[in-house]
Amino acid sequence: MSAQLHLLEPTLINDAGHCFTVCAALAEAAAQGRPVRVWAGKQADRHLIAGAQVRCTPHFSRALRRIQLHFLLRRLLREGATLLVPTAGRSELFAYALVPERLRKRGKACFYVHQMRMDGNRFRRLQQIARKAPETRILTTTEALAEAIRQAGFDHVRSQPCPFNLPESAPAETPFRHLIFPGMARMDKNLPLIAELIALMAARGATIPFLLQGAPNHHGIFAEEVAALLDRIAEIGYPKLTLPRLAAHGDDYLDQFRGAICLQPYLVAEYANKISGITLDALARGCPVIVREGIWPAKLVAQFDAGMVINSEQAADWLAAAEQVIADYPRYQRRCRDAYAWLREHHSAGSLLATMEGMP
Repeated sequence: MSAQLHLLEPTLINDAGHCFTVCAALAEAAAQGRPVRVWAGKQADRHLIAGAQVRCTPHFSRALRRIQLHFLLRRLLREGATLLVPTAGRSELFAYALVPERLRKRGKACFYVHQMRMDGNRFRRLQQIARKAPETRILTTTEALAEAIRQAGFDHVRSQPCPFNLPESAPAETPFRHLIFPGMARMDKNLPLIAELIALMAARGATIPFLLQGAPNHHGIFAEEVAALLDRIAEIGYPKLTLPRLAAHGDDYLDQFRGAICLQPYLVAEYANKISGITLDALARGCPVIVREGIWPAKLVAQFDAGMVINSEQAADWLAAAEQVIADYPRYQRRCRDAYAWLREHHSAGSLLATMEGMP
């Protein structure tokens, strides 16, 4: 297969976050047999995703990305191109539905949906999009999400595990180093509970190192309530707290999982069926995860006993869980090695591309 594959990712501007991980994995896998062109945000470096057959094109502005996506879809489909939108939602599906049917038929477009709320008007909006373009090819992270999208009226929907570039070898055993709360600092990730946990650790005179990656969003902006809460966390004065307020990139991002325990007390309403790239990065690098019951990562952690699943909003319960995992850290790390082998098999970018190619 030699026809070029286009990856359209309007929010991709650097190597931090979920969209980079997915795009990089897909580009690397696709480039084994065909040229790949990645359409990214205007702030992206042209060498952000590199490779002999990979070309990265800064294209989308933040304010105009939805309009730009529509016109890029029109242009590429008119040319008969094959394209994939790796992190799609309602707006991306709508942009495609507005493309005239005669152009949609000339090329092949596929949309990978990681999460989508279906409450109230959101589901009705999705039904309206389906009536315009029921033939839209959609891949989803879970079968439950695929079934909900089928119910809205789309004809070609399949579930496919989220692709990730995983290490070539299983993680080595390392001594415990610190607790971590990685990625963007957001309220839906339950930052208030993390604040309570750090305050409790300070009050009890704990000595457990804690890395809170208080990163802004992809555009370097903090929500006002998040910025205020990070200030309050810093004022607690926990002596073992490291609180960088910049996103970690590349090797710096991955290194934080070495000898770590990852905390994910995320809100159930937001993460019940939402894939977490942080969970996959953690387990693949030997980092046990303590996670809130009722969200997607909990299923994976429980499957391999690679950490703890708890149903509590009490900081004391989270601290007790952390102390328990620290006390038996080598065993939990070994369970992460089992998870790594499963992830290598099931979260393959090549499998996603093959599924896309097999869609009518």
